[in-house]
Amino acid sequence: MPKHPFFATLALMATSTAASGYQLEIAGHFQQKELDENRDANSLVLEGTYYFSPVQIKHHVLGEAAFLERANSIHIDLDRTEYKQPSYTVYFEDTNSDPNEFNYSYSETFPGTTVSDTKLSLKGEWYLAGEFLYLGLGLDRYGQDFPNRPDNDIQWNASLGITPAEGLLISTDFYEDQELDNDWNVGVKYVTDRLGPTFAISANIRHLQREEYLTFGVNYYVDRTLSIGVEAQENWLNTTDLEVRARKFLTDSWSISAHYFKTDSAEWYGGNATEFSIGASHRF
Repeated sequence: MPKHPFFATLALMATSTAASGYQLEIAGHFQQKELDENRDANSLVLEGTYYFSPVQIKHHVLGEAAFLERANSIHIDLDRTEYKQPSYTVYFEDTNSDPNEFNYSYSETFPGTTVSDTKLSLKGEWYLAGEFLYLGLGLDRYGQDFPNRPDNDIQWNASLGITPAEGLLISTDFYEDQELDNDWNVGVKYVTDRLGPTFAISANIRHLQREEYLTFGVNYYVDRTLSIGVEAQENWLNTTDLEVRARKFLTDSWSISAHYFKTDSAEWYGGNATEFSIGASHRF
């Protein structure tokens, strides 16, 4: 035990937190993105989650404790991204059909630029009617600051679901300007230890007009402190997005995480993008 009273108090608080659970979690992530051969981006993400009641951890894998406890919460997320585009040259050529007329060609070089993009998200989650019904409500504020031209937008979103069994959530998401007859989705998350080790399985289908997106992911818990996961999305262009991720709890309060994402979908920055992130979180 530390001899100094201040450090002794911190050690006692950490021991108390580990024994009784947690009520607040803060996290930070650094992301590096390669969008295409000409652009890259760096992101810093800060987030915090407050639970209205302490989340018990004694009988759960640490990464899924709040989900298994069906804990009501409010979450805030700030994402700051800087896109860097180097200078580039465009070549022009004008060749007239009449060989007696003057033909010319020229080029113009555009300087490199940096674009800052900020997203601020606020979301609340509640389990109602004896914890059988799930409700999520959120607001996203987007801000993009081009040189001398700021642009801002605010959008709402919502989720509605049921929890018919322990560790199971079936839900659907809604968002602003959604046309329900042409745009709908269903998601499922299930955390189970029936096979021995714990697995967190998720699946989602989204139908957008005549297009369909299928997503499937699984996290395997090596033990209650370490998870390794993979997630893939198949879309209407028959291309696949792939994510590999891992999270390790060093103590009941501290964790570190990493993930790698790759896509060849034309909907992402011309069809060739990768993303790598590292992060850490602390629970109080």
